[in-house]
Amino acid sequence: AGLQVSAGVAVFAAARRSVVHIRVRTFSPGALANARLDNDDEWEVLGPGEVYGSGTGFVWDGEGHVVTNYHVVSAPDTPARKRVIRATVTSQDTIQDHSVSAALVGADPDRDIALLRLSLDQLPSSFPALRPVQRGSSESLQVGQRVFAIGSPFGLPLTLTTGIISGLGREILPSSSPAEGQEQPLPSPNLGL
Repeated sequence: AGLQVSAGVAVFAAARRSVVHIRVRTFSPGALANARLDNDDEWEVLGPGEVYGSGTGFVWDGEGHVVTNYHVVSAPDTPARKRVIRATVTSQDTIQDHSVSAALVGADPDRDIALLRLSLDQLPSSFPALRPVQRGSSESLQVGQRVFAIGSPFGLPLTLTTGIISGLGREILPSSSPAEGQEQPLPSPNLGL
């Protein structure tokens, strides 16, 4: 049991600075025209917008790409309601949070995955470079292996959830069509991650 605890502590310590909190709102064109979206305080109090999604992503590379779940950013972007995405990143050294605009650059709704690009020019010049998450390979996964999910579900500060790989090559139906070849962790990760 002690090794499992220390493994979780090590994974959390290594990955926590790669976690990004994502918020999505929709605004009417009039409210959006008068908004200063680069000001977090003002962004929070805009009346005509509605919070449509909130979740977690992880830094993929130093160019500002972030991977998240599609359901987090799936708010429709229409002439009547404009989708606005903000991402909060934490510096590695000073543990200061900064929010920046983000754009949806790719998505696969059937696999519930989306790729964002952060507006890095909105970060202060003193802000350290983003820290990409250390990636592994799913090719060597085995049933029974321990898995960890780190995120900020429902806006709560960094949370660690753990489970096991309960099956490989399963067909999972995240939306209207099957997605084959996915791994299934058990218990199901918190949907807010």
